[in-house]
Amino acid sequence: MNMKNIIILSLILLCVGCSSREDIKLNDIQVEFTDFAETDSLLFVSLSDKVIEEPSEMGLWNNSLIINDFNRSGDNFISFYSLEKNEIIETRMNKGMGPGEMSSCNIHISGDNLWLYDMGKSKILCFPLLEISNDRLKLLQYELSRYYYDVAMLNDTIMVGSNDLSIDKKISFVNIKNGDIRYSGEYSYVNTNIPMSAFIDACSSYIEVNPKTKDILLAYRYTDVIEIYDCEGNLKNSVHGPDCFDIKFQPGSSGMRKTKETRKAFVNTYVTEKHIYLLYSGCTPVFFSGRQPGRSGLGFVIAATATVMLHFAYSSWIAELGLSVVDSEDSGAVTFTVFAVHETVISIRPQQVP
Repeated sequence: MNMKNIIILSLILLCVGCSSREDIKLNDIQVEFTDFAETDSLLFVSLSDKVIEEPSEMGLWNNSLIINDFNRSGDNFISFYSLEKNEIIETRMNKGMGPGEMSSCNIHISGDNLWLYDMGKSKILCFPLLEISNDRLKLLQYELSRYYYDVAMLNDTIMVGSNDLSIDKKISFVNIKNGDIRYSGEYSYVNTNIPMSAFIDACSSYIEVNPKTKDILLAYRYTDVIEIYDCEGNLKNSVHGPDCFDIKFQPGSSGMRKTKETRKAFVNTYVTEKHIYLLYSGCTPVFFSGRQPGRSGLGFVIAATATVMLHFAYSSWIAELGLSVVDSEDSGAVTFTVFAVHETVISIRPQQVP
């Protein structure tokens, strides 16, 4: 390869190697903000010191907390924790690749149903919560033809999923009973030099559904942008902040590759009829030095002063903003899972960064 070809190749890699504001534009209506109307501190109450090893998600149904346990050494994903008895009353969903087992699990509560998304097996299951104690219960399960980063149920028939890597749309509306799919959520601009799988991976987002209005929330992982759509997939509002940073990454062989400029934005979400709760990082990555057993490569550190929870009011969707700082004695390589119940955060547990 001569010097001219090397220079040309270097310029091409420079152009597509790291994204910028000109490379990806999510939408044309987002409003930027950097200041909050109110700043407050959260007071956390510990329910128990020995509830679950690594809770990754939690929801409230009647008087029970439904906890998704990420701990790989445990036998079950789901634990039902009674707030009255202050103990686990039931565990369900065996971990594994065999029949009746789940390889991974994300939960979504809709009415009296617990929906369980298994990304590894590309299926979604329905658990009737009124039959928690029925050991012979056979769950309804639906095969999915695509993989999604996150899913939520719009109703008992339509599932919404974010980040189908095979199409350049933000939201998939999936009829789980007949397999029909329609798409919504256009990107305003994407540099055509960036492979689709890379920019969709970089634009990955959490998805939530307002239980009353059925509006849809997208909260992005690598830029501090949220988008609010109606139940048909029409964009209503978008907010960029509080740090207003863009997605930074390099294209990889099958997705995005993090760089030293990649920043983590939202790391957890919770939606009620009136409010949106977002756990926010804003941190840049660090390279682990190998001092932690079994840990190496690129990861994220969330320091005590950098972890905040943003609170958006549904009543005006955008106007009412609040901020709460999550304090931690350990500023090491951990993130935090915040559980919001009845618009009050009631528990916090550390979780290792994968």
